[in-house]
Amino acid sequence: MGPYTVDDVSERIEAALADLGLRDAAAVGYSTGAYRALLLAVRRRLNWKAVVSLGGFASLDPGWRDAYLSLANAVRGGADLREALVELVLPPDRASRNPDVVREVQAWLGCIAADALALELESFARAPDLLEALGSLQVPVLARVGELDQAQPPVKSQAIVSSVPRGELQIVPGVAHDLLFGDMPGTADAILAFFARCA
Repeated sequence: MGPYTVDDVSERIEAALADLGLRDAAAVGYSTGAYRALLLAVRRRLNWKAVVSLGGFASLDPGWRDAYLSLANAVRGGADLREALVELVLPPDRASRNPDVVREVQAWLGCIAADALALELESFARAPDLLEALGSLQVPVLARVGELDQAQPPVKSQAIVSSVPRGELQIVPGVAHDLLFGDMPGTADAILAFFARCA
């Protein structure tokens, strides 16, 4: 068996949706989940109607791939990455951070076993660049990103929108990689409005 890949999870998602009898679907993904949503649409195993990328990306340059591998090694070595995750996700102004949100972001690392997280990071370090494949994607794509996002900067969402025939870019002022905290109502409304336009 070869290394664990992003396609392994895509196949499981497609199989689970097929088992539910779903053939038409829309995908919403946040961060690495946005890459997965775009990959599922590119694979075309289901009839995708729309894709929403929240603070996402479709490609990683060599520096980012190296960073993912370094993080995987750090996770395997037992490093405590909670503070680093907070710095990546939340806005740079520490004084404005809600302590409850800080604790919730830190708790994300407890939602996945260390070995599984390391495998995920390694799979993304080897993941294919989707930008060229996105050119043949006929479904509408919304890429929404925080203006201050350091984890997946707005340029990555701009690249997604530039690569698809039917793309829409939304950059949220004053928000970092914390769209689900710093802009939850606005992001929920934007997704619903986007789906209404796609109907």
